[in-house]
Amino acid sequence: MPPRRARAGAMLLLATLPIAMSFSPSGVFLSLPLLGSAVHKHASPHRSPLPARTPLLAPSRMLSDPPTPLQASSSSSSSSSSPLSPRGILEPLRVIWDFSRPHTIIGSVLSVLSLHLFAAGQPGLAVINLTALGVALGWAILCACFINVYVTGLNQVCDVEIDKINKPYLPIAAGRLSPSRAKVIIGVSLVLGHILPLLFYPFDRTGLMATVTGSSVLGTGYSAPPFRLKRHPLTAALCIIVVRGTLINLGFYAHAASVLGGELMPARALWASLFFAVFGTVIALMKDVPDVEGDAKFEIRTLSVRVGAEKVLGIASWLLSLCFGAVSAASLFTAFAPIVASGGSIGALTVRR
Repeated sequence: MPPRRARAGAMLLLATLPIAMSFSPSGVFLSLPLLGSAVHKHASPHRSPLPARTPLLAPSRMLSDPPTPLQASSSSSSSSSSPLSPRGILEPLRVIWDFSRPHTIIGSVLSVLSLHLFAAGQPGLAVINLTALGVALGWAILCACFINVYVTGLNQVCDVEIDKINKPYLPIAAGRLSPSRAKVIIGVSLVLGHILPLLFYPFDRTGLMATVTGSSVLGTGYSAPPFRLKRHPLTAALCIIVVRGTLINLGFYAHAASVLGGELMPARALWASLFFAVFGTVIALMKDVPDVEGDAKFEIRTLSVRVGAEKVLGIASWLLSLCFGAVSAASLFTAFAPIVASGGSIGALTVRR
């Protein structure tokens, strides 16, 4: 290998050291021998040799017997998780992905996409500007993901001890992500979710900013002291119902309709908001069912803690069945009656089973 290429390799190793130090300080020490060998092996013969240094290991250990098969397998296992291996490089991304609660990210993306298509299908639109709709959709998804990371991440930062009981697999509770780094992630997400659309969104940003700001405020009040609205069943449910039922549905619908030139708050949007308000009630009830142990220990008086998880599960199941039944009944007056009615009926039967 030419000396220039060797120096480039050494520079690359040097550049990866901060990433390694962030998520695994031991990775730095795994990288140093590689860096040293790359530099000294191809050092220019015209330069004076570096002075001898004290070896990192004592001579007795450097000249010890060859490793046993058990030690060799352990060494190969640790090297496979080195920050320089593909697994080591992808690990920080995996931690951030798990920290974002992927099911909420996926749900937010599907919700925003559906609302934009719903707005594009409103009666009275003679021409649909697909380019403008695509731009509005892209910005809405981007901001929704940033705020989603902020809200779910803040909840994890505030509930570390509770999550060690209820959800020990989450990154902070499992020790894969420090609270200080988590605060940086949620802070950056909050700022980007607001600053980027304010500076660069090319159309009317009223609906978008109202949705983003309202979700951030309620998400903060839900998790963070001194408010901690999640401690009480009624205030916790109201936060979820307002965000999932009103803000997201009406806000993103108005955001898309403003670009398309349609009506901002038609009756169809209000009916959809009502449906998702009931659906938000189901979410508020169901989310606490598996968390009874930790919530009771830390005096989070959810409805599941007060009346029992089994009763709450039964109430939520009936509400969800009613939602699907209402969709089936309402669809009888639309052009897609067979499809929607069948889907709603299947959903209701599935929930009851």
